Amino acid sequence: MVRIIKAVGDLPNVGYVLAWDHRYIIHALRSASVPQSDSYLDKIVQVRMPLPGLSLTAKETLIDEALKALHPEALDRHFASDENRLSMLYFSGLRDVLEQPRDVTRVFNSVGMIEPALRGEIALSDIVGLATLMVKAPPVFELLRNHPRWFVGLLPIDNALLEKSEDILKAGKEHRDAAYAQCSLPDAVRRLVHYLFPQTAKAEDAFTMGRIFDVEGHLAAPNRLLVALQLSVSPTDVSLRAARRYLLCPESREDVVRALNARNCLEFLSCLGDVAESMNGRGIDDLEDVCVSIARLVDTSLFVERPAQSVTFSLSPEDVAERAIGILILAVAPDQKTSIAASIIKDRKSLSVAMQISYASFLSHERNDKRWLIAEEKDKEELVQSFTGNVLAAAKEGMLLKTCNAGFILWNVARLAPIVCPQIFKELKRIDHSLDRFALEILHSSTDSSNGRAYALPKDLPVLEAYCSLETLRRHAVNRLADTSIDFPAKAAWRSVVEKKSLYGKDGSICER
Repeated sequence: MVRIIKAVGDLPNVGYVLAWDHRYIIHALRSASVPQSDSYLDKIVQVRMPLPGLSLTAKETLIDEALKALHPEALDRHFASDENRLSMLYFSGLRDVLEQPRDVTRVFNSVGMIEPALRGEIALSDIVGLATLMVKAPPVFELLRNHPRWFVGLLPIDNALLEKSEDILKAGKEHRDAAYAQCSLPDAVRRLVHYLFPQTAKAEDAFTMGRIFDVEGHLAAPNRLLVALQLSVSPTDVSLRAARRYLLCPESREDVVRALNARNCLEFLSCLGDVAESMNGRGIDDLEDVCVSIARLVDTSLFVERPAQSVTFSLSPEDVAERAIGILILAVAPDQKTSIAASIIKDRKSLSVAMQISYASFLSHERNDKRWLIAEEKDKEELVQSFTGNVLAAAKEGMLLKTCNAGFILWNVARLAPIVCPQIFKELKRIDHSLDRFALEILHSSTDSSNGRAYALPKDLPVLEAYCSLETLRRHAVNRLADTSIDFPAKAAWRSVVEKKSLYGKDGSICER
């Protein structure tokens, strides 16, 4: 730099004041083989003046100015805890890690680059924390990127793993310690990591004020960390921003649903209630409409065509929808629980969830008014008549067996209003004379994770005979089995009627359960 100034900076009436880090100059002199380089500085340096560290007030001012320089939408309140969480992050290591003005500049330059892609998906505080690790603690960031389980435990794809999150986090302690040690301020970086990833603090026997809420955009939530590390919402991730749009913008609901797929639709359904709860229901002005729309989602092709999930780790879509709707009602208007339950029961496009509510309200042995959704007993006759009318209409239109849980509907309509079942059966046979789909739904007896669905005559035969006599069904089964083109699982279902055995649908083998 001195040579450059001497070569090009010899201008009239211009002087220069050069300030250097003495450690850098000493190292440069040693590299040039200058003996006693420390003492040699006295010959070339006029004034030695140690500069004071950046004061806390100055840091606060710089960070505040850097925040204001971000895109205005970055500062919108996307999550309820945004403002307080940023303050907590500041006192949990951030202010110590940002030593110099250039640190603030570099970190917030990084924030400005990654924030737009993560806006509304990750809390701004956590984006700042992630950028700080990128800039000031590269060894920790690289460890986080390459081994995220050492910071958050099991990931969403780890359902089949037998390990526990606690064991994984403890196994990562040695690696995290080594990464901290490579940073210029290891203790401050450690405290920052503990706040952003509270489970690491527990694994290291340390205290932290950090919390973990997926719907608040926290990095410590495994789903959110994966979004942050890939700097986008992938087709398999659930977008919290899309969930808020669904709840708050009626005109956007169809667009949001079109963007879903079979791999993320159930998780999206589940997060709707949690997002509404995190917002305390603010801004939701069409509560009944949004609840009915959630109930309708279950019977759309997204869920009907969704591949079978693990029996152990999956709830039914109607269970998930009922929970989401219940939480939503509690967040906005708890006194509307029974009226919205009635509206869903009467809705023609919400048959699976309507059946779920009807079962809990009118068929369960013990009525539980604390359930998410429950209808009034006094309205039973009207609601059952409306619901069974909708089921019959769906059968006529060829839509009944295309619902998410047609078997559950068929079984319980026979208990609610057996008088309508012969008409439903007649319409189903008119639409599909083979009745294969009807058999697959009404005869489905069990499911296991290794062999899939099994089929058998029900123990509660009156349910089946509400639709047709057992003899009529057996004759039809014999005729279907005479057709050489019939294949599994329909073949197994019809054989179960003729042979009076429980058979697996995949190959017709006997189910011993």
